Amino acid sequence: MITGAYVPHSDLQVFPPPIRCGGVHLYAFFAKADPERLQRWVDHWFNAPSQGELHFKALGGFVMISFQEVERLQSLDVSAEQIGYTTELEASIWLPIAQRPPHQPIAGLSLPWIWPDSSLAVATGRELYGFRKAHSWIRMPTVGEHGHHDEVTKAACTAARDGSVGGASFVLDTLSFDHFGKDSMARRHETMRIERIDPPTSGPLVQLGEQITDLQVALAEQTGGLAPVADMLAHFANLEVPMLLTKQFRAVGSSHEACHLAVTECRATNLEFEALHYLLGRWRLVLRPMASLPIASELGLPVDADGAMELEPMSMRISYSFDLDRGKTVWRMREPEPFEAQLARRIRTTIESGAHEITGRIRGLVRKDDGGA
Repeated sequence: MITGAYVPHSDLQVFPPPIRCGGVHLYAFFAKADPERLQRWVDHWFNAPSQGELHFKALGGFVMISFQEVERLQSLDVSAEQIGYTTELEASIWLPIAQRPPHQPIAGLSLPWIWPDSSLAVATGRELYGFRKAHSWIRMPTVGEHGHHDEVTKAACTAARDGSVGGASFVLDTLSFDHFGKDSMARRHETMRIERIDPPTSGPLVQLGEQITDLQVALAEQTGGLAPVADMLAHFANLEVPMLLTKQFRAVGSSHEACHLAVTECRATNLEFEALHYLLGRWRLVLRPMASLPIASELGLPVDADGAMELEPMSMRISYSFDLDRGKTVWRMREPEPFEAQLARRIRTTIESGAHEITGRIRGLVRKDDGGA
C-alpha cells in the first residue's frame, strides 16, 4: 500500500489516532430485522466489493439502535493530545457480522448508519476509519438539541443520569431527500424517533438503583434467569470490541469509480464500565420513509404503514469510556499498475509474442526443407 506523510494544518478536522471516548452514556434499543435483508446489506458493503476475497455473514435477525452522549472525544497521539477535545451526541445502528473458515476468521460490529452532531466526529470517523458518518441534529430526554454544549443543559443531563429521564423521546434529524427528482432539495427532516409508548406508573423512567443490581433483576424477569451481570461485565472489560467498516473515496475524473476502497477494522480497547441500567417500559421506533435513507427496507425492519414498530423488551443504558485504536486494513482493492510498469509489460508481451511467431515460422521452414530432402 502506498502511503505518504499527512500534511498537518491548524484547522484540525481529523484527529490522529488513537482516540479517547470518555464519559459515554449510551441508550441501547433492539429491533427485529429480516435476516435475508441483513445479509443482502452485508453482501453489498463487504462481500461484493472484495470480489469473493471476503465472505461475511450477518449474525442473528436483529439490529441495535443507539443514542449516546460523548462527554470527551480527544486524540491520544503525542502530536495532538495538547490540542483539546470535543463533545458530541450520536445516533447509530449496529449489526454483528462474522467471517468463518475457510476464509480468515473475523467477527465484529458493523454500522450501517451513524449520525454525530459534530463535524469533527464526522470527518475523523469517515477519513480515518471508514465509518459511514453523516452530520445530524439529535434530541435526547432532558438534553435538548444542543446537549452537552452548554452548562445549563449539561447540568440537566447530569441530573437525568442521577434520577428521572423526562420527555421519553430520542429524536434524530438528518439532511436528507424525502424523494428523488431533478428539483428535489435536501432538507432537514425528522428521520428516526424512539419513544416510550406506555406511561410510567410510578417512579423514574429509568430504574437507576445501585449500579447493575436492578439490571440483573430485570433481565432475570425477562429471560427466566441469566448469569450474573457483574460476571458478564468483567468478561467484556477484558475484551477488545472490533468494528468492521468499508472505507471508500470517490475518484477524481470519474463518476462511478473509487480511488480508495478497503475493509478496515478498528477496536474499542481499555473499556471502563461505570454503570449499566435497564430502561423500564415499552418502547417504539418510528422511521420516516426517506428516499436517501431507506432504513426500514434495507435492513428489513417490520414497520407498519406509519413507519412504526415496537422494540424488544431489552432496552438499557450503559455508561462507559474506551479508546479507539489506530485501526488496520483487512482488505483493500489492488493498486492500479503504474504506467511505466504497464508499458514494460506490454513491450515484454509483444516481444515474447513476436519471438514465438518467428520461432514457429522457422520451425515450419525447417520441416518443409526436411520434407523436400
